[in-house]
Amino acid sequence: MLFKNARSVIYSLVFVFLLSGMPYASALVGSSSIYAPAVLSNLNKGVLTLISLNVTRGNGTVSITGPQGVGISTLTSAEIAASYASSYLSLNHSKYNFTYHINDSRANVSGPSGGLAFTLLAISALQGKPLLDNFTVTGTISPNGDVGEVGGVYDKAMVASQYHMGFFIVPYASNQSFEYYLYYIIQSKSNMPIVFANNVSDAIQYAFGNKAPNKFVFNQYTNYYLDNLTSSNVSCSSCNLSSFANIVNFTFNFTNAKIDGLGVNYPDAKANLGRSLAQAEEISSKGYAYTGADFGFLTYLKAFLLSNSGAVTEEDALHVLLNVSSFCSSFQMPQMNQNNYEYVLGGRIRHDWANVTLDNAMQSLNSSNLTSDGMLSSVYAAGSAYGWCLASQEMYSIASSINGTPMTTTPIFNSNVKRLVKQQISKVGGSLYTSAAMQEINSSMYAAAMYNLEYSKAFDNPLISGNATKVKSEVDANIANGTFGIWPAEFSASAKFFVNEADLPQNSNQSMSMLYTAYTTSLLASGLSYANKLVSSSLVAMQPGAISSAQLNNIQAQLGNLTADASNLNSQVTSIYSSLIIISVMLFVILIILLYIMLKLGPGMPPAGDVHAKRRIRK
Repeated sequence: MLFKNARSVIYSLVFVFLLSGMPYASALVGSSSIYAPAVLSNLNKGVLTLISLNVTRGNGTVSITGPQGVGISTLTSAEIAASYASSYLSLNHSKYNFTYHINDSRANVSGPSGGLAFTLLAISALQGKPLLDNFTVTGTISPNGDVGEVGGVYDKAMVASQYHMGFFIVPYASNQSFEYYLYYIIQSKSNMPIVFANNVSDAIQYAFGNKAPNKFVFNQYTNYYLDNLTSSNVSCSSCNLSSFANIVNFTFNFTNAKIDGLGVNYPDAKANLGRSLAQAEEISSKGYAYTGADFGFLTYLKAFLLSNSGAVTEEDALHVLLNVSSFCSSFQMPQMNQNNYEYVLGGRIRHDWANVTLDNAMQSLNSSNLTSDGMLSSVYAAGSAYGWCLASQEMYSIASSINGTPMTTTPIFNSNVKRLVKQQISKVGGSLYTSAAMQEINSSMYAAAMYNLEYSKAFDNPLISGNATKVKSEVDANIANGTFGIWPAEFSASAKFFVNEADLPQNSNQSMSMLYTAYTTSLLASGLSYANKLVSSSLVAMQPGAISSAQLNNIQAQLGNLTADASNLNSQVTSIYSSLIIISVMLFVILIILLYIMLKLGPGMPPAGDVHAKRRIRK
C-alpha cells in the first residue's frame, strides 16, 4: 500500500476494539488484526500501521474504514482477499460482510500491496484463529491465491525492523532476480528474517506459527553438470579466437575484482559468487568461451549491486550513475577496417546498451514516486552499464591493435539497414536493442545498427512454440547457419551448451526453459552470421579526406562538449547581465532619491557645511 499523506507517520500504534455495546456485536463472526507496512508517497519512507477486520453475518459486502481516502486498487484487493479466504475455508463469501479498518484517519491509501495482509486477516477472522502478533507482510493477492510482487519493500522492511517485528513475509523471488538480491540486502541490514511466499498457503504456515521463520541462506549458484559436458566443436570461419580469449579473461578478472571488493560485509554472498565465477571459468575452458564469460558477467552485476547497496538515497544513487556515465564517455570507438569490424561492432553495441540503460536509469531516478527499491534498481542498472563499458573498452583496445584499411559501409547497405530497423520498431516497439539501433541510425553507424537489429529479432520477438523435438530442430538449423565470424560461432556454441543441459535428467523440470534459451541464442547466432556477411561485403575503403566513423564520433563528442561549454558560458553571461541590470536599477533608484531630496530642500539652501552658521544668524 501507499500512504500519500506525510502526516500519517506513526509514532505509536494503539488500537482498541470495543465489541460490547456495538449494534452488530451479536452478528459478529470473528475479528483479527495485523501490522502492515506502507510507503509514504514522495518521502521514500516506510510506515507501519495496524489493520483490523471484523467479519459479521451479511451479504458479501467488503468495505474499508479509517483513512481519509481509499484507492480503487486497495478496495479491489480487499474484495479479492475476502473472496479467496472464504473459498479457501470452503465457506460462502456472500453470507458475510468484511469491514477492514486501517488505523490512520489522516492518510490516503492506494495500491494493491495489502492484498496478502487482507487475506490472512479474513482467514483468521473466519475461523476464529488469531495470527501471530510479531510479524508483518506485504504482497498482492490474485483470485487463485498467488502472491505477487510489490514495490517499496526496502522502506517497508526498515520500518518493520524499527518496530522490532520478528519476521517479514514477502512475495517469492528467484535467486537470479533483482528482487532476490534486494531481499538479501534487506535481511542483512535489518537482521530480520525475510520469508518467501509463493501463495497464501505458504504465508499461512508462518502467520499462524506452524512454521518457524528463519533467515534465508544466500544462494545464486546454478549447478551445471559439467562432467557430462562435451567440448564445443562448433566450426568458425573468419574468426580471431586469440583476441576473443583476451575478452573472456578480462571479464573474469574484473568480475573477480568486484567479488573480492565485497570484503566482510556479505561473506556468504562473496563465497557463493566466487563459486559461480569458478564454474563459469570451467565452462569457458571446455570451449564455451562466450557462455562462461556471460555467466561471469551476470555474476559481476550481483557483486556490483551488493558493493553499492548503501546507495538508497537519490543523492547516492545519482552519484553512482554519474560515475559510470563519466567512465563510459571517457573512450571512443576506433576506426573500423576489414579485419577488426567484429570487435569494433561488439564494443560499439555494448556502448550503446550502456548509454540507453543509463538514460533510462536517470529518468527513473527523476520519478516522483521512486522508493529505495527504485534507487537500488538504478544502481543495478548502473552495474550493467559499467560492465558493458568495461567490455566495450577492451574490445576497442583489441580492434585498435588489428591493422587494416579504414572502411565504411555503402549507401545501399545504410539505406536497407535504416528501413529494416524502422520495420522492427513497428513490430516490437521500443526496447534496449531497437533504441540502440536508432541511436546508431542517427549517428550514421549503420553496421552497429545492423547488429542491434539482430539482437532485437532474437530477444524481442515471441519465443518459438512446440515440443522439445521441434525446438531442437530449429536450434540445429540456426547453428548450421551461425558460423560466419567469432560472435556467431560463440553464440552457436552457447546454444549447444543449453541443449546439452536440457537433455540431462537432472534438469527435467527446467528442460523446456533451457531449450528456449538455446533457441533464442541460436537465432542470434544465425542473425549475426547473416549480418557479418552483409557488413563484410558492404565495406568499402574510405575516400582520401573523408571523415571516418571514428573521427565523426570524436567530432560529435567534441561538439557535445563544446555545446555544454557554450551552455555554461551562456549561463554565466546571463547571470552577469542580470546582475548588471539589478545594479543599474539600484543606481537609478538612488539617483531618483537624491534628486527628490535636492528638490525638497530647495535651491536657496546653503551647503551642508554652513548649516550651523545659518542657525547662529537666525538666533
